[in-house]
Amino acid sequence: MWANEVTHNLDRSTWDDLISAPPPSRILELLRASDSRVEAHLNRLRQSTRTALTCVNGCIAEVNILRGDWEAYDRRLEDYEQSLRSRKEMIEASLDDINLPDPSEVGDSMEHIENVEDLEHQ
Repeated sequence: MWANEVTHNLDRSTWDDLISAPPPSRILELLRASDSRVEAHLNRLRQSTRTALTCVNGCIAEVNILRGDWEAYDRRLEDYEQSLRSRKEMIEASLDDINLPDPSEVGDSMEHIENVEDLEHQ
């Protein structure tokens, strides 16, 4: 529409000046975005930003829950390790109390087993 006004003048020597000049104010008004479009765009942008913020806040809350779980697991591991150490000490104390005979004093049990005749496989 604005180009029609420029080219309406058939003198091509004036076209370059008219094209390089800023458009008339009435054309600028037509090219300007309407307030409702700008507001709609800003509302969508605001809504997207709020959605992203909600997602990030949810992730931060999950991290805090995981951190609490991690601390609970750490306490459970420490308790379990302490329990194992106590059992180890008890077993070591039991080993110290057991007087095992010298291996040379222990006889071979096979020497004292009576040889019984196999009646099933004859």
